[in-house]
Amino acid sequence: MAQRLRRITNSGRYIPEIDGLRFIAIFSVVLVHVLEFMSEARPMALDRGESLVNLFLMQGSWGVELFFAISGFVLALPFLAAAYRDQDRPSLRAYYLRRVTRLEPPYLLSLLLIGAWVWWSSGSPLASRHFANLQMARHFAASALYLHNQIYAAGSTINPVAWTLEVEVQFYLIAPFLITGFARTGAHRRIVAAGVMLIFSHRWVDSLRWDLSLAACLPYFLAGIILADIYVRDWQGAPQPARRWDWYALVGIMGFCFVAAKNVFAEYLQPFLILYCYIGAFRGPAFSRVLRNPWISVIGGMCYTIYLYHLPVIYGLGPPLAHWMPGEFFAGLTYLFAVLAPIILVFSVALYLLVERPCMRRDWPFRLLAWIRGGRSSAAPI
Repeated sequence: MAQRLRRITNSGRYIPEIDGLRFIAIFSVVLVHVLEFMSEARPMALDRGESLVNLFLMQGSWGVELFFAISGFVLALPFLAAAYRDQDRPSLRAYYLRRVTRLEPPYLLSLLLIGAWVWWSSGSPLASRHFANLQMARHFAASALYLHNQIYAAGSTINPVAWTLEVEVQFYLIAPFLITGFARTGAHRRIVAAGVMLIFSHRWVDSLRWDLSLAACLPYFLAGIILADIYVRDWQGAPQPARRWDWYALVGIMGFCFVAAKNVFAEYLQPFLILYCYIGAFRGPAFSRVLRNPWISVIGGMCYTIYLYHLPVIYGLGPPLAHWMPGEFFAGLTYLFAVLAPIILVFSVALYLLVERPCMRRDWPFRLLAWIRGGRSSAAPI
């Protein structure tokens, strides 16, 4: 079952640790949104666990940055491998076309489904106010074109979590050039990248448009690029396990939690702590074994679908569930998460199998065309 649900990799190179890290990222994102719903549904319950809630919220909110670092790593691998082995750089046409065919159909379908729900139920907690049809169309178009952050200085009103996808798309557009420039910087490329990370960690503009832009999130993508450089150049694609890295990673995670909870220069330290912990994920035998667990990696592999739909499930089913939520903080949180998480997972698995996983195949447009025609396509993959 796990094998049938695993993501499809057209290159044949599958790194289970990366999907395990995706699991950690999506788990923290779902948890923080359950907590946010809980704060709206039963604020009195949160008052009794306020310090712990703040700790959870601070760390759960970093799940997005964990995703950014993973994107930097995944996109950098083929470009850095080609650069260091004197091979031809991956085709830019194939790269951009792949981004469109892989990510666009699930995203547009989610906007249509969630937008229809928000429009039909104007009182939905996801909608901050009732939209006239024209307003709804404008917000939908801005979200579909990945421009909502910059046009409205706010995340999508259709699906608020889509603000991160707009940042990801900005990175996808410049990634080939950024990664190629990084590879050509020479022996000091990691030092230069670390310096750029520190520069862009500073909030140079006091604006929501800055906060929701690639510039503000660039340090996390660069952390992923540095990790890919270590993976290709130092490890030759085969990290050597060492037990001490389990302890190093544990210390790094504790440092990450402390910085997140206390907000001690978090914007400057977190990209480096993420890089440090990700190195431990590859080199720590116990840490790596957990991440390679088939079910953890499989759930992490479908994180895109879970990310797109978890918020509507929480706010769609949460209100009736809140009537039976225990008043005590721990019991209330356990109850909500224990009920909502399986529903989110089942719902996401269905859409993952129907929409996202088929789009992982490079030749899915040809397969679809052949299915429509009722024949078998002999066309070459994209």
